[in-house]
Amino acid sequence: MRRGVLFCFLGILLISYAGAAKKIYAAYYDISGPQDVEVTVMNLGTESASYVLNIYDARGERIFSVVERLPAGGASFCRLSDEIEKDVEHWGLLTVETADGNFLSLGLEYYTDGTLISVDNIFEPVPRIQLRRVYWYCIYYVNVGVANTGLVLMNPWWGNTTVRIYVRKQNGELLYTKEIELSSHDAYFLNLEECIDHAGTFWGVIDVKAENPIALACEYYDRMGSELEIDNVVDYYAVQLD
Repeated sequence: MRRGVLFCFLGILLISYAGAAKKIYAAYYDISGPQDVEVTVMNLGTESASYVLNIYDARGERIFSVVERLPAGGASFCRLSDEIEKDVEHWGLLTVETADGNFLSLGLEYYTDGTLISVDNIFEPVPRIQLRRVYWYCIYYVNVGVANTGLVLMNPWWGNTTVRIYVRKQNGELLYTKEIELSSHDAYFLNLEECIDHAGTFWGVIDVKAENPIALACEYYDRMGSELEIDNVVDYYAVQLD
């Protein structure tokens, strides 16, 4: 019943937003196992601001939505496991949508078995789609010794987008490439241990080419004594004509 009321209220709000320009903030979450995420939304503006928090499962299905209104300089938080049951498909994309004139920031606390393991901040929205453009993203990876990296790609838009992954060695040599199709609000996970030789010493850059702006994240496992660290990227480093 609670979820039904939330979706009804959300539908009313979205109707009022129809035709208005919006900002979309995006990040990675995972409550599929022992992990949990706490999301804090902060209003950086001088006036009150409303937003919609949406949570999508790994297949892009929306599983939770809530509407909040923040006073100027105010903040609110949501512990995802308090709102969503744990399930193997409950990981992927979370978005915060707000009117174009608002300025928000997200604080993300990632937990494993109740212990805080990583903190990230996002204050830039996902860039808007421009026709006939290709967007380039990058993120660092390390597969050295027991350390390993998992890459997550997320599509924050309605509609499909094509993405190509390039994993390069520290000397620039291409180790792995793959093209994938992300459907609406879909998420894709790549364990680098399964596609490059973990017996080697590999580290460097993951390049990602996308036909629309996306969000990506990396999970870093067993790095310098840390069980897990998480980093989100929403900014592209280059855009070119397609």
